[in-house]
Parts: sequence; C-alpha cells; structure tokens
Amino acid sequence: MRKLRGLSLQGEKNSHRGKAVVRPIIIDIEDPALLEEARLVASVTRREIVTVPAAQRHTDATGGEYSPTVAQKLKEKLSERPTGRAGVILLTDRDTELCKLNGVRVCRVDLMEPGLLNGGSVDLAEQIGVDDPLRIAVIGGHGGAGTSIFAAGLAAALGNATSRDALLIDGDPLSQGLNTVLGIENQPGWYSDDVAEHASEQEILQNCPELDGIHVLSRFSAGYMNQRVQQPELSVAELSAAMPRTVLVIDCGRSLPGSEQWERKWGGIEPDEVVIVSAMTVSGLAGAKDARYCVEDAGWGTGFHVIRQIPHAATTATMAMVLLGQRPTCEWNIDADMVCDLDRGALSLQRGSLSKAARAIADAIVDSQTNHVVNLSDILGERNVA
Repeated sequence: MRKLRGLSLQGEKNSHRGKAVVRPIIIDIEDPALLEEARLVASVTRREIVTVPAAQRHTDATGGEYSPTVAQKLKEKLSERPTGRAGVILLTDRDTELCKLNGVRVCRVDLMEPGLLNGGSVDLAEQIGVDDPLRIAVIGGHGGAGTSIFAAGLAAALGNATSRDALLIDGDPLSQGLNTVLGIENQPGWYSDDVAEHASEQEILQNCPELDGIHVLSRFSAGYMNQRVQQPELSVAELSAAMPRTVLVIDCGRSLPGSEQWERKWGGIEPDEVVIVSAMTVSGLAGAKDARYCVEDAGWGTGFHVIRQIPHAATTATMAMVLLGQRPTCEWNIDADMVCDLDRGALSLQRGSLSKAARAIADAIVDSQTNHVVNLSDILGERNVA
C-alpha cells in the first residue's frame, strides 16, 4: 500500500509546519453545548481561535455611536487582500452575515452527520485540519509554454514545502492527456472521470498514477475518447472538498479566468494563487501579459510569472521585464537532459532547473499566503483570542 503524507490530524511529516498556511478560526455559536464542544475541537488543531461574544454579534440599533460588528471588521480586513487568498474558518450553528463574506470557509456544526455531540468531534477536527493545503492554478501564456511540466514540478515543490501529499490535476480543456505529456501513460490508475462523487481522499491518492513523489489525475487523451464511455468529471471545488489535506495544483493549459471552461472546471471556487508560464520570446511574453490581465480582472492580483529560456532566443531578461510590464518571479533555465528524461518516462521533479524554478515559486506562494492570513486580534482584541 502506498504511504501517504498528511492524512492524519497530527501529521506524519510536519517538520515544515512553519511554512504551512494556517487560517485562524472564528467561533460564532449560540448553542452552549455546541459552543463548548467546538472550542475543544478547535483547540486540538493548534490554530489561532477567537470566540465571538454575544454582545458583539449585532450592531447597536439605538442609532448612537457603537463599535463595528465583527462582520464589518472582518469584511474590511478581508478586502485588504486579493480574493482567493488566505482568510478564516468560521464555526457556526446558523446562517449569519459572516457566512456570506468572501474568504470565509464555513463549517456548520448544527448540520453535521453524525452530530457534533454524538460522535462528530473527530469529523470536525479532520474537516478543519491543522493547516490549509493550497489550490494553485497554472496557466500557459501560449501553446508550448511548458505549463504541464512546470505544474508537475510545482506540485512536487509545494508538497515538499508543506509536507503534504500533492495532486496534479489535468484542467486543460484541450488536453491530450497529462499522463502522456509527463511520460507515465503506461502506469495503471484512475483518470479524471473515474473519480466517483463520494470517493475518499485516501482512495483518490492511492489510485492515481505517481511521478517522482506526486499523484497525477489526468484527463483521457481526446484521441482515444471514442474507445471509452466518459463519465462527468468532478470540479476542482468538489475535489477540494473531498481532499482537505492535499495540495492541489491544476494545469489549466490556456484556459483563462472568466471563460466558460474555467468556470466549469473550478466549480465556483477561486485559486489561492495563479502561476503564469511563458517562453522568453516576444510572442510568448505578449501572451503572458494578456493572461495577467485576465487574472487581474478576476481580482487575484498579478499572479506569479515564470519565463522559460529558449535556446538561441534573442529576448533578454531586461526585454522580458519591459514586455511584461513587471519583473518575472523567476526564470526557468534550459535543461538539455529534460527531453531525454521525458522520452524515457523518467522526468525528475526533484533536481535540475525545473526543480530550482519550481522551488522559487513554491516559496513565493507560501510566503504570500502566510502574509495574508488574517490577524484576529485586529478584529476582536487580544482578550478574545486564544
């Protein structure tokens, strides 16, 4: 049986916990018994915790001066960061204005089966987790940018940085099969339409093909689609709900935010970060700039830019910065051995220029996410924060 990382609450490998993204918890529960149990469960996760005092749940209706409600304060705090980045976890027993805020992951303790007071404590602890695995979109600025290969390297780097299992998902609407691109098409395992709606996290990971430490969930090659009865694929939102402890890296190909293909694949949720990959050519950088505009229009910042060096290309790093309108996050240097490794089905994600560039992006992503974690003491004051 395959050994999986990060599937226990304590975390089998947790030496890199300092680099994990850890959202704080807000507890807004009226039922005293549920409140006490939720506090106990939340304390096990070792996250920062704040309990909303009853007096602060509603705005003063007298018309006089009053302090802003928790929802107003939290909304202001969350608006300071791009949507999709680290927010808060809300434990509640009812539908409130806090539930409607972007950046708030809601756990309704009153709707749990089994109930929180009837054996559901372990389920709630696992649902919350001790940290927050990332959901990262990798976009190609143009065809042949190397998006799929870089996405694989990034999945490995993020898995190592956070000590979590990493799943690379084929989200390219024009995919010819991510397994084929990565040279592992002969490995047995599930394709994206094999994953049932109620499949468990462990079941998905154990049935996906592996490449140098990551799991790969590929679409079936379009050329062989007539040989296969295709079932509906789960969206990223559905996979994310089923895999709360796994880093998800989605190879989006040339699918862009706002497009019909993007909305269908992501299922209404937003990526934590977006990475744009392009070749260091004039046309490639122009395509990357257009992709950046789409990311900005979605409200997700400018994304991280990876530019891949091309043999004999005349474009320099300085020219790339001018054409992009900003400094690229990192360069992906030429690796003469990579093509041979792909042909042999022996692509290494842990060494070479691919690994170096992927580690640089992974570190930038984790730092960005950590910097955007909400400080609860700014919202309710130090005395209410555990």
